[in-house]
Amino acid sequence: MSHGYLEREITEPIALCLASGGLNPEAVGFSRTPVHDSSAVGRSRFPRSRGRRWEYWALITPTHIVALTAASLDRGSRHQLWTLDRASGTQLDRTVFSPLGGHVILPGSLGDGPVRAWSRDIDISIDEVPGGTRVRAQTARVQLDAFISRPSGQESLGSVCPRGNDGFDYIVSDLARPVSGRLSIDGVSHVLPATESWAMLDHGRGRSGSHPGGCGAAAGVEAGRRVGLSLGEHSAYFLDGGLHRLAGGAAWSASDRAPWRVSGEALDLSFTPFASRRSRGNPGTVGSLTRQHFGHYTGWVSGEDGGRLGVTDLLGWAELPGH
Repeated sequence: MSHGYLEREITEPIALCLASGGLNPEAVGFSRTPVHDSSAVGRSRFPRSRGRRWEYWALITPTHIVALTAASLDRGSRHQLWTLDRASGTQLDRTVFSPLGGHVILPGSLGDGPVRAWSRDIDISIDEVPGGTRVRAQTARVQLDAFISRPSGQESLGSVCPRGNDGFDYIVSDLARPVSGRLSIDGVSHVLPATESWAMLDHGRGRSGSHPGGCGAAAGVEAGRRVGLSLGEHSAYFLDGGLHRLAGGAAWSASDRAPWRVSGEALDLSFTPFASRRSRGNPGTVGSLTRQHFGHYTGWVSGEDGGRLGVTDLLGWAELPGH
């Protein structure tokens, strides 16, 4: 599967949308750093489509997985803080939906301002600070205070993909960033060790009711080097923060029995899930149901520059339609 519109590299600042509110065709492509001004998303002039804006962070540590979301869907907002104890399998989930779209502040473009999501049951704050990102979140049972460092030379994968009916998706994947801090669950404190804890960002802006096929991400250490995987419509691997794109697409094969497989001309990976996160929003909103599987990737990927990377039990997640 090839997408020609993803072959153009965007290197200079550019507006994601035209003055009319439609997608700027010159913004279609991929980037290695966030260069798109997406501040016009959410001011749709297209009644058939919805503006979607979200910040999703997944934090993986030796003892826990944490997933938090702050999202505005035009017709409402949805926020979630989810934790998994990797030893016991215990999950805690607090999801809040606001039908009028309030209780959320999202920056126009990535890094341009704070993220705030709040209600009686949840409080999320995300701030860009010197050297990285500070993420704080709290519910009645869970408190998180994490610093996600941004190593020198860290690149990200940004991609702009047109959809039908004047729709589009702009996604930035920022992977394998070291995390330090503290997680408290029911009063029990857990340290997030910076050499063994990793953060993955999925930053999204779009105007579309469609959803691409399978997608996933992973982060960790292979042979002493920091590694990240971004798998989807546009795929890449990150080695010590450097971006290496994967030619062609990623085809997912999943059944009721694990492991699942994701393959293509530049990758061959198995994915073995061990836990799932469900998130249900309000009927009629985009992404009203999410099922995200956490597990391990094993296999290999090969970048367009010819470099081949083997991975063994790299921890991450996957989302597959129908699973």
